[in-house]
Amino acid sequence: MISFAPELVPLLGLVTGSIDTSGALLQANAGFLRPIDTPGPALVGDTVARFFIPPDFASLLKMAASDSGEIDVGLLTLGDCAGKTRTLKSRAWHAVAAAG
Repeated sequence: MISFAPELVPLLGLVTGSIDTSGALLQANAGFLRPIDTPGPALVGDTVARFFIPPDFASLLKMAASDSGEIDVGLLTLGDCAGKTRTLKSRAWHAVAAAG
């Protein structure tokens, strides 16, 4: 798992998170959790892929190659359980887990 600096965790103006290829949340900061606005707190292991609208999570996975690197730059729209959407400027990366 890729880890980000602890000082990024409470930030709302910066959205950062890690999601595995099944769409499960590995880690996220407050800025990531705020737009998805689930009825209860989003927890590590929860499936969050359903909140990605355009590009949807499956499209992002198709863009990911076997190598690590940036896969998408542009706008990402996230939906929430109440039907609200938020569009963010985004950069998506594919990170390959180190063997071992």
